[in-house]
Amino acid sequence: MLHDEEQEATQGNMMAQRYVPGQPGAPWTDEEALTVKAKLWRLFAVGESKALYDKIAPGNDKVGWRDAFRPASKMMRLGFHDCLKYTDGTGGCDGCLDYQGVGGRYNESEVEAAGKFLYPKKGLFSHNNGFQVTVELLEAVYTDRNFPEKTPQLPYSLRDSGKSRADLWAFAAICGVEYGITINNAVCEDPEYENKYYDKSGGMDVNGGRHCHHLQGQDGCTLNLERSIQFRTGRKDCGDNYTATKKEVPPDDQASGHTTAAFFQDNFGFTGQDTVAIMGAHTMGRFHYPFSMFRYVWVHNGGMMFNNQYYRNIVGGKGDFRTTGECVKVGDAWGEPPAIRWMVHGREDTEVGGPFHWIQEKHICPEECSDPEIESEDPCCQDIPAGANCVPDNNRPKGSDSIGADDDVNSGCERYRFKMGLDQMTLPAEIGLYLNFSSDPETGIPYGCPGFEDFNLDRFHESHKYTWTRRDSEKADPACEKNDMQVGGSKPLYQIMEDYANDQQKWANDFVVAFEKMQVNGYEVSELVDGPDRWDGVTCPAQDHLPTSQKYWSCFREGDTEDAGPTVYIQSRLDDRVMQVNEGHGQLEMWTKIEGAESQQWRWMPSGDQLRNVGSKSLLTIKGVGNWAIEPATKGDPDDKIITGVDANGNAVAIDRGHKKVDGKSVNVWRVHSGKNQRWHIVDV
Repeated sequence: MLHDEEQEATQGNMMAQRYVPGQPGAPWTDEEALTVKAKLWRLFAVGESKALYDKIAPGNDKVGWRDAFRPASKMMRLGFHDCLKYTDGTGGCDGCLDYQGVGGRYNESEVEAAGKFLYPKKGLFSHNNGFQVTVELLEAVYTDRNFPEKTPQLPYSLRDSGKSRADLWAFAAICGVEYGITINNAVCEDPEYENKYYDKSGGMDVNGGRHCHHLQGQDGCTLNLERSIQFRTGRKDCGDNYTATKKEVPPDDQASGHTTAAFFQDNFGFTGQDTVAIMGAHTMGRFHYPFSMFRYVWVHNGGMMFNNQYYRNIVGGKGDFRTTGECVKVGDAWGEPPAIRWMVHGREDTEVGGPFHWIQEKHICPEECSDPEIESEDPCCQDIPAGANCVPDNNRPKGSDSIGADDDVNSGCERYRFKMGLDQMTLPAEIGLYLNFSSDPETGIPYGCPGFEDFNLDRFHESHKYTWTRRDSEKADPACEKNDMQVGGSKPLYQIMEDYANDQQKWANDFVVAFEKMQVNGYEVSELVDGPDRWDGVTCPAQDHLPTSQKYWSCFREGDTEDAGPTVYIQSRLDDRVMQVNEGHGQLEMWTKIEGAESQQWRWMPSGDQLRNVGSKSLLTIKGVGNWAIEPATKGDPDDKIITGVDANGNAVAIDRGHKKVDGKSVNVWRVHSGKNQRWHIVDV
């Protein structure tokens, strides 16, 4: 601990380095990057961001799960929104948002609002709506070196050490991508990952049940970056806070692919490949009606996995099944991957009949017929032929084409269905990069393909049936050609989409290039400084499965522990039992020493004030305290030590194992008194 005079002098020096808006943000150290990543990792964990926001903004009853859940995907998209330019051509990545209308809400009951033509075409609120909690949580990280608790502390806040807010937002966006890759790969490697490491009542912010990977157990499931995303520093904030004084130029989500590609070329210097690649970020997260009037999800049974499922959905030729909440595959009557179509639907929330959704439907059996856990009375699930999942339409035989043999694809046991409330959808501006259609610039109503002839405002008012595209008087997908537009020397847009649907690694490689280009918008690359790599060899262990008292989020390089301090036993002077992590439930306990048991061995981290269990890989943490000092005990033998830390209230505490001399006794912290239950021998293994 610093003496008071030293502390005041240090604080004064830190304040002198406080960031000045308009100046380049100061470089980051490797330690700062790993510490801030640990802080973000806690915010990304299920339920943590809402609980932490309630602490920094108590009593804000307008904020709910939609605002705070899936912060990794929100921060990833914040990185894009921050880099939009202003109407005067200035701007780029500057730590500021056009905040007009942020915090507003459309009718919470989206069902009641539909069909009322209530809102103007562009809606009422900012395109940045939904970011309120995200930016306020990041502001706490930026200005408070201790936020959030149960993570390592910075020596001083990012702001007080001269870092720009824009650099933090860029860093958070990169970490959001990395979190999604981590979750994707964990699910690929172990389909029971969620059940083991997450509270099932909270899930993992999944869009329906649990995460289901279409390539589970197959090659290509995991995603590996060939190189990490380059973090750069030196961006300049537009002002003292994150609210911009100028109007931004956002993309038009109701526009065609041609308009979308032109926007990214004009505002980001993107090629067609860059534009298609950056869209893959939408494989994470979901829509929320109160913020945007958009409903449903990009990826059902996804949400936090970063992979190429977004492209597989749009292209539709990959043969992906529908999955239930427990990952049971649902296909056609004979268990084959289903045909898909994209339907256009006007929800009639706006005065022009929008917003317009493209909704994916799969030609499948009723879901309950394929789930052995469900006893269904649906006739489609009764008297099923041997080897079938439901009654085949028209008694078609196995191996026949489900669409060709079906005289009505909109009814019967095998028919086109969407997932009620969790429909997979895409914005016109996204699917327009694959399908060639036009959009009216005033209304956003699409046109230019067979199926759009009766898709117009007059027809919307005439009958609800016309709010879906139709062909030959039947509900049907529009028969659009593929979009062969080429931008900046790239392949035709539709071919890039298909490449990414077929080759996840190709998409990942191109995404990194596009993402880095996005993050320097408004700057010359030479103006920025390469920051530390916080990805290669870095581990941020999951904490959700640990007892609450032992949760502590940290990130470290795997090789660091080999070059750190010695591996030790922590042996109590009360009864010679040693501290261990219970291999079954992760609880920190006292136990009779077993030579060679890795669960009883601890290794010093390079920071010199953290201990990591060799067996569980978890840090020694108790009630949010994870940084420790070994000090001489004021009582007992000269070799006796106490292990001290500082709790969230700034109080000095010591590890205290209590007086009960039994195996399995839990460990706690208490005020420092150097009694025998607080005294230890630190013994080299």
